[in-house]
Amino acid sequence: MTLTPRQAAVSALSSDRSLEGDVRYTEALLDTLDDLYDIDTDRVYAVGMSGGGYMTDLLWCSAADRFAGFGVVARAMPKLMSRKCRPRKPTPFVLVVGTADDGLVNDEQLSLDRTRDFIHDALSCDKRPDVQRMIPAKKDDLPVEHTRWDCARKSTFDYYLVHGGGHQWPGSGKKAADKCMDLDATRAMLDAFGLDG
Repeated sequence: MTLTPRQAAVSALSSDRSLEGDVRYTEALLDTLDDLYDIDTDRVYAVGMSGGGYMTDLLWCSAADRFAGFGVVARAMPKLMSRKCRPRKPTPFVLVVGTADDGLVNDEQLSLDRTRDFIHDALSCDKRPDVQRMIPAKKDDLPVEHTRWDCARKSTFDYYLVHGGGHQWPGSGKKAADKCMDLDATRAMLDAFGLDG
């Protein structure tokens, strides 16, 4: 089952009160779905791009114990959120960002490196990566740097840095000059979550 709630655009400067309401709404939604459909609560994941990535970060920071993994595309960690972010448990986390994404360069968000380091430290990941490789550019001119760390309680952190990548979901939809087609972000998340079978 895929659930995709829609909401108005969010800002990193939203009030704590409205953010808490978003988390409570999502938790109530999960409770309702479990009551109605008896869902496997060990297989609930939060994934989002851009503003949806913001919401995914918020859920990771405030309700990580309700999810089995998180995936964020085209979103750096908001500075305001990072100050209060205390994930309740380590879970697999996938972050996919592009170096040419203008939406990631502003005063409200951590830099890409600081976002990577923040997630790495919050998950208590090993210092040395388990995987470090380049995904060659075959379908476009956008090579991808993939790094994976093993983290606390058998969780993992996968970081995909798309060189020249823009505000796009890699591997989906129509081809664009700043969209990487050699990385399928959806497949990368399914693999990281152990759902590739």
